[in-house]
Amino acid sequence: MRKSLWLLSLFLSVILFSVSQGWAQPKPGAKPPLIAHAFAVERGLYGYIWKIYIEAEDPDGDMLRIASLVGQAGYGRYPTDWIILKPQYRKHFKGYIQWNTFSSRTSFLREWTQITFSF
Repeated sequence: MRKSLWLLSLFLSVILFSVSQGWAQPKPGAKPPLIAHAFAVERGLYGYIWKIYIEAEDPDGDMLRIASLVGQAGYGRYPTDWIILKPQYRKHFKGYIQWNTFSSRTSFLREWTQITFSF
């Protein structure tokens, strides 16, 4: 009984991982999204809501989400934040992404601490 249960779980795991590998692959001939414009203020005080303007285009219209990565000198990286785009914005998106500098994870953030943001 245990052996058959173990074999079944192994089989299902192999199937699940082999199928999911194809999901992450881009379609042949697909064009990646392009960031047309992006800017933000360079400095801010603790408690400041940091707004980052982004304009992105995807000729194929299959831009599903935007990943934002924040790194802080002396602390490391914060978890990746995924912004899911509604269907009407998957071909062309422009707007603001905001990062609140007064969250519980940034309670020790001093003025002018170096922060890097990428997406």
